[in-house]
Amino acid sequence: MDAQTRHSLKTNELGEFLIETRDYLLGRGRYTVMLVVAVVVVAAIAFLWSSSAKRAIYADWQRLTAVQLSAEADNKVALDELRALAGHSDAGLRRFAQLRLGMGLIRQSEVDATGRAALIDEAIRTLKGLYEDGAAPANLSAAAGIGLATAYEDQRDLAAAKAIYDALATQERFKATPYVTIAAARAGDVLTLTPVALVPGLPPPPASAVNAPAAPPAASQPASAAVAASGAATPSTQGVKPADGATAAPAANP
Repeated sequence: MDAQTRHSLKTNELGEFLIETRDYLLGRGRYTVMLVVAVVVVAAIAFLWSSSAKRAIYADWQRLTAVQLSAEADNKVALDELRALAGHSDAGLRRFAQLRLGMGLIRQSEVDATGRAALIDEAIRTLKGLYEDGAAPANLSAAAGIGLATAYEDQRDLAAAKAIYDALATQERFKATPYVTIAAARAGDVLTLTPVALVPGLPPPPASAVNAPAAPPAASQPASAAVAASGAATPSTQGVKPADGATAAPAANP
């Protein structure tokens, strides 16, 4: 078979293929176009949703950084904002919000005597979840652990606080975090603290009085010694001339 004949056959095959393709598209072209359009629409929606979700997350990060907590004022509005962000669908944003919320609750408990216990309880729940989150970055979990141990100290649960400090100081997960030294120092000190029972409405006792040893009880003395001591402290009237018009009292018989 010469080259010309082969070329003619190939040309005929190509022509037949194009005719078959044309006939197929004429018969089913509407469905094919609809399928292509549907795929394009789905891809566009996915792209727009992804872009919109990213914009929403970025906006929520801005909300988180805009929250300001005061050490002296009422932070109710700021804490409510952090509570909302602490339930966010984005894991990174949620964890940072949980950390800020827990530390903010502890700070608020220092200026809100009425709600102090409830604030500390909420701080423990919030920080404990982040501390025990194995998927969270080690720095975040360690920071949450420091706050959690602080809250336990506030509740006078010193054993629980020491357990947290020990874990932060010794576990491999936290080895590269900057909280290891702090935790080790606190673990050695926390059990030396003396729990103090605070009475509402009264100022706490001074630090010098918390660990001061109790004074020994005064030694009892005989009644005769007490009488002698009181007699020695009373000036004697013997030999003192009474004033004019006054009568000297007779000396008491022993």
